[in-house]
Amino acid sequence: MSMESRVFILKNKKEEVPGIFTLEFIPANETIFDFKAGQFALLQILKKDFAGVYGKAYTITSLLGDEFLTFAVKRIGIFSNALCDLEIGDEVKATGPYGNFYPVESDKKDIVFLAGGIGITPFYAVIKDFYKRAVDRKIILFFSNRNKSDIAFFEELKKISDKWKNLEIIHILTREKEKVPGVKEYERLNIEMLKKYFMDLGGKDYFICGPPIMMKTLQQQLETQGVKETAINFEDFSF
Repeated sequence: MSMESRVFILKNKKEEVPGIFTLEFIPANETIFDFKAGQFALLQILKKDFAGVYGKAYTITSLLGDEFLTFAVKRIGIFSNALCDLEIGDEVKATGPYGNFYPVESDKKDIVFLAGGIGITPFYAVIKDFYKRAVDRKIILFFSNRNKSDIAFFEELKKISDKWKNLEIIHILTREKEKVPGVKEYERLNIEMLKKYFMDLGGKDYFICGPPIMMKTLQQQLETQGVKETAINFEDFSF
C-alpha cells in the first residue's frame, strides 16, 4: 500500500469528551486514499501561520468506504491544539497510510487490546471495522482512563459490545473515587489485572497503545510471564 498525499477540508468538528475532538475531513479534489483500520496518517495544516511547520501522526478513526476521513485529536502540544482550533473549511494535507498496527483477521487467537487514554484510537477503528464485517475473532479491550469524563467513545463502544458477542470491554479508572456504572476496575492496568480475566496469558495477540511508560511496563510484564515477544504489538507512530 503506497503512501499518498492529498488535501482535505474540515467539514465537522465534535468534542467527544473535554479536550478530545473528532475532526471530520472531506477530500478537496480527489478520493480518499486506501488504508486499513488501525493505520495512521501524517497531518499538516495548510494555513499561512503554519507554513513550514512539520505535521504529526494521527490514527484514522473512520473506515475505508466512508466518504470522509476522521481523526480523534487530544489537546496536548502546539500542533494538536492548532488542529483542534481549526475552523470549518480549513484545509490540511494528509499523507498515508502508515503503520502495521492491526490484527490478522484470519488468525483465530483472541485479541487483547490494552489502551490508555487517547491510545484508544487505533482500537476503536479496528473494533468498528471487525464489527461491520462480522470478523469472527474475540476482542477483549482493557481501556484505562483517569476519570469517567475522560473516556472517549464510551457510548459508541457500548453499543457495539451490546450487539456483538465478540467484543468484551473492561473499563478502568485510576482516579475516580466513586463507583461508576460500566466500569470494572479502579487501579492501574497491570499484569495482575490481566490474570484476573485470563487463566492463561499465552495463546493471545496483545496490542498496546497509550503513554510510553505504560506500553513499556506492560510489555516487560507480559514477557516476564512467558508471553512471546512476537505476540506483543505496539503503536508508537513510527514510520
